[in-house]
Amino acid sequence: MEIAGIKARESNKWKGEYNGVRFEVVKWSFDDCLEDSEKIIWNFYLFISIPQLPVKLRKQFWLKGTKKETRVSYDYYKSPVADIEFHYGCTYYAKTCGFDGDKKIIQVGCDYNHYWDEGHEYRIEEVLLDVKAAINSFWELVPDYKCRCHGTGKFYRRNKGTFNGKGAFFSNEYHEQRKKEKASVTNEKTP
Repeated sequence: MEIAGIKARESNKWKGEYNGVRFEVVKWSFDDCLEDSEKIIWNFYLFISIPQLPVKLRKQFWLKGTKKETRVSYDYYKSPVADIEFHYGCTYYAKTCGFDGDKKIIQVGCDYNHYWDEGHEYRIEEVLLDVKAAINSFWELVPDYKCRCHGTGKFYRRNKGTFNGKGAFFSNEYHEQRKKEKASVTNEKTP
């Protein structure tokens, strides 16, 4: 869309959680100046919370940056991030949180255009299968990653709770609290 010399391109974004790992899928377009056409690009990202990693792995995921002129780059290809099965490899690493005392979170992902599979039109269903595969490979790489319980807000090992149909993790502790609360309410209502 172009109005008064300002060009705006549409992009679509899908967010979710699978097996305790948040993700984001983005479909966007850009102008190809060489071919005078618009190209569609897909990306997907995983958000990895550093405090949920085993202590021994945290420095391997929270990388030191190298400042180059106006930007900072990270050698993520030399870290365990490179072992996550993205669509033909990881092409993106950023620190999205962790400043001024905030919880450290990294965003890692891939750009379908880096594989040069231009001209192939993907559907969101195909990309979500790649997201699922990447998260499953992350779990193989880091089986001790802790899940955040959507009920208590605490971190637990995966075997200490269950995932609901929407991919959200709920700890056994939370389920026990809910049972006690329901029993208490039922007892109060019974004369």
